[in-house]
Formats: sequence, C-alpha cells, structure tokens
Amino acid sequence: MTTPLNAPSLQTLGCLAFAADLSMGQPIDHSPRTALLASRLAELLASGAEACACAAALGLIRWAGCTANAQGFADLFGDDIAGRAAMIEGRNPFHNRRALSEPLEAYIRPLAQSHCEATVEMARQLGLAPAVAAGAQDLFEKWDGSGIPAGRRGEEIDLLAQIVAFCGELEIYSRVFGLSKALQLVEARAGRHYDPALARLGLKHATAWLAEIAALDAWPVAAAQVSGAMSGTTDDLDALAALLADYGDLKLPGDFMSSRKVAEIAALTASILGFDTQSERHLARAALLHGLGRVAVPNATLERRGPLSEADEEHIRLVPHWTERILKRAPKFEGEASLASRAFERLDGSGYPRGLSAPNLDGAARALQACVFVVTASRLEGSGKGASGASDQIAREVAAGRLDADSVTAVMTACGMPRRTLPSQAMASSPQVVTQREREVLGHLARGRSNKEIAQKLGISPSTAGTHVENLYRKLGVSTRAAAALIASKWGLVN
Repeated sequence: MTTPLNAPSLQTLGCLAFAADLSMGQPIDHSPRTALLASRLAELLASGAEACACAAALGLIRWAGCTANAQGFADLFGDDIAGRAAMIEGRNPFHNRRALSEPLEAYIRPLAQSHCEATVEMARQLGLAPAVAAGAQDLFEKWDGSGIPAGRRGEEIDLLAQIVAFCGELEIYSRVFGLSKALQLVEARAGRHYDPALARLGLKHATAWLAEIAALDAWPVAAAQVSGAMSGTTDDLDALAALLADYGDLKLPGDFMSSRKVAEIAALTASILGFDTQSERHLARAALLHGLGRVAVPNATLERRGPLSEADEEHIRLVPHWTERILKRAPKFEGEASLASRAFERLDGSGYPRGLSAPNLDGAARALQACVFVVTASRLEGSGKGASGASDQIAREVAAGRLDADSVTAVMTACGMPRRTLPSQAMASSPQVVTQREREVLGHLARGRSNKEIAQKLGISPSTAGTHVENLYRKLGVSTRAAAALIASKWGLVN
C-alpha cells in the first residue's frame, strides 16, 4: 500500500533531504537524483516494488544524520559544509589547516557512527520501512572491509546501502567531473568500495539513467517512488515539526532543544495574548521551525561572537530564507513556513531577510520575534556566551521600536522573568506600533475629547473607548492626554 504524496511524513522527508543537501554542500536536487538512480538499480538487483521504494527512501534520507556530526567536522576541517563537500567530491577538505596527529579514519569513524545512528532514528520517527533503517547503518561501509563505522565487508553490508553508496557517488562524480571521468572513477572502485557485480550492472545503465533523470524534476518523481516505503507514517504535524527542529538543533550541540524551548514559550505567550487554540499551535510550530535554515550556514559562522564579516553576515541573513525554502517541500507547513521566515524581521524595518516593517508584521509574527529574541538573549546570558543583562537588551529593542512591547511583555511573563516597565517606544517607533482603531482613538484623544465623546464618534461603548485609551498610554509610555497629543501631532494624526 502506497502513501499519498500529500502525506505529512513524506513531505517532511522531502524537507530533510533538501536541508541535508544544503548542509553537505550539495545542490538541492542531489538526494532526489540519487534516490531515482537507486530505485532503478534496486529494480535490477532486488525483487518487488517495495525494494525499489526503500532504496529511493534511503537515497533521500542518507544525509539526514549530517547535523549530528557537524560540530565534529567543523573542528576537523574548519568549515563543516565546505569540508564535507570536498571530502565526498574527492577533493582535499583540509586546505591549509595543520596536519592531523592521527590517521584521518580515527577522526571520521566516530563521526560516521553519529551520522548513521541519527539517520536510523529519523527513519524510524518518519515511519519508514525497517529496511530503510537497516540500510542506514551501513551507508559508509565498503566492499573490501575498509569502510566505517563497523568495517563490514562483502555481503555483510546491507544491499540497499550498497546500492545507495554506488548511486550517490555516481551522481556526485558525474556532476563534478563529467560523465566520462565519473564512469572511470566508479569503475576503478569496483571490488574495493562496491560489489564488482553491482558496479558492472550500474555502469551498464548509468549513461541512460543519468540522461533520463536530467530531464526530470527530481523531487516529485522521487517522492512518488518513496511512498511505498512509508509503512508507519504519522499525520501529527506537531511531532513532525519537532523532528525537523531537533534535526536542525543537532548542528550545534549547545543549541540542542533550543527550538523546543522557543516553541514552549511561544505556546504560553499565545495563551497570554489571547490567541485561539489553532493560532497557538500554529505559532508553536513556527517557533519549532524558525531556525531550520541554520543548516545552510557553517558552524564557525553560527558560533562567532562579535562583529561578523560581510560574508558571514550574509550567511546569517539568509537563515530565514533557507528555512522557508526547505519547508516549501512540505505544503502542510506552508503557513508555518511563512511565519517562521519572519522571525528575524523587526518593526522598524531593520530585520532580515526582507526588511519588512510594522505594517507587514501581524500579531503572530511580532509574538514569534519576541519569543526568539527573549529566549535567545536569556540562553546566551546563562551560558556566558552573550552580553550580561538580557533584560536590558530586551528593553533596548523595545525602546528602539524593533520589538513589540505587548509581545515582549507576554514572553517575559511566559519565561517567568521579573516583570518590569519597558521603556517608551514613542520617540523611536513609528505610528504602526498601534492598531488602526487605536490611531483613530488617538486622533480624537489629541483633540481633548472624553472617552464618552470618543465612543460616540466611533460607535463603540465608553468602556471600550477607555480600554483603547489605556492601551495607547501603555504603548506610548505616557500617562496624560497632552503627551499623547504631542505624539499624535508628530505622527500627523491631528488635522
């Protein structure tokens, strides 16, 4: 029984494949192309449609464990993304770094173990067939026993793993070196890296397969191939979002579970702000996913404190862009993707990646921005990696008109932080910090009208008018009509 292409688990697998290709420094269609090659080779070597589906699934998920060892590769190569890309493409990953004190295998073996174990667990959580998880354990083993992490040899190595290893290298080499050179390289590894019979069969069809796949939009075709390998899928979007969050957070060991923490605070914040249940879950899932695009950024850049180079700054500014692009593979997360991509925008337009300002940032976006900033500032202060005085940093962002005061207050309450009066936003912010209705109330207020008169003008009750006035005073950091009138005049709300 096949899984529908709109199944959340299958779409989440697509997100993982996209993100992992980014993290390995590969084109975003590398894993889908490998999956298609693997399904074709499996069709010749194994019996039944399920084997083809499982081979394709393993081709898609094989790099998913890459965030589990990203820090190790960053320590080893300096740049985890560029270093791994060089390694799997047959280039020197070290560049000008100092020589190692031990053979490279001594460093790589535990990293491979981490990769395989993480991939196995993700395959299980996605509900992939047991054969996929079994193959994930042997992804880096070699026919002659020189592979890692277990050093299996010959037919001890899982057949699906052999198929995917061969097809993955064929895809990479044909792209990096051209078809002729790729075929030579793969043929030279027969008997060492691959089963000679498997290599001969793959080489016989490689040219035709690569030409066929070059004309395809690889992901949707690969998804159709994989659907038969998803035996225990889940429709729980919360659980799938948490899986993607954990995958992203593994990249920096010190950040693990940080996205879950932001989501926990986001759910409490939504409740405090009066969001309905559906909006609360939407915000919490967006909070889980907000940092997923970090997988496209080298760890050294993510960990760097202090001023960033122009290149590093551009990497950081693209994190929300990559978050949204990764999640495009999962239409089920379309709303969360849009919200998560605005997590680093600011009310004054100084955020990224689009430089959106207050008119384009709704209550959910403002709440998410506040959650991410407050939780991150508090965590960095607690770890000693950030400047002291998280509360002061938060207050400065509000005073400068970059973060929404109401949202920040709700987040601080959700975090259990000491309640404090936030500085006035009036002098630094724009009129967009207040709602359209509050702008109307402010105009009447500036003309000296009472709450009752404002109510009559706007067709609302006096108590509602009073509530609007109180909210305005709080947002503007004032307590008198005169001060409010000055601000209204500055903003051009008084004719």
